[in-house]
Amino acid sequence: MVRRTLLDLLGTEKLPQEAEQKFVEFCIWQQARPALVEVLRVAGLAEAAQEAERATTVEALAAWAGHAAKLAQQANLPIMALGAVQGVAAEINQLVLSANPPVPDAGAVSFHAARLMGWAGWARNNFRTSTFKASAENIAYGEQLHTLMKMIGAV
Repeated sequence: MVRRTLLDLLGTEKLPQEAEQKFVEFCIWQQARPALVEVLRVAGLAEAAQEAERATTVEALAAWAGHAAKLAQQANLPIMALGAVQGVAAEINQLVLSANPPVPDAGAVSFHAARLMGWAGWARNNFRTSTFKASAENIAYGEQLHTLMKMIGAV
C-alpha cells in the first residue's frame, strides 16, 4: 500500500530532514491539537479545550491534556467521555515524547496524531459508536500522506 510505504520512510533518512520536520509540525498543530480540543469540548471541558487551543508548545498541550484528565475525574463525566479524555491525555504524552528533539521520531508522531484524530472521530459521534474512531484514524493517515507528498514534491 502506497500510504504505508511512504509513511514508513519517516525517520529512515530517505526523506529530506526539512520535510520531516514540517511533517511533524503538521501532525502536531493541524491534527493532534485540534483533535485534543475537540475531545475536550465534546466531553464538556470547554475551559481546558480553550487553553489547549492556545497552546504553542507540545509541552503545553501535554500539560493541558493532563489537567483535563484530572478535571474529568472530578467532574464525574460519563464513563465514555472520561475514557476519551484519559485516552487523549495518554496519547498526547506519547506524542510529546516522540516529538522532542534532538531527533523527533516522525513515524511515532504520525501514529499518535492519527490516534488522536481517532479519539476526535469518536467524540464527534458523542462517544456512541467506536467504529468512528477507526474511520477517523484512516482519514488522518490519508491527510498525512497527502501532506507529506506535497512536502516532498510528489504531487
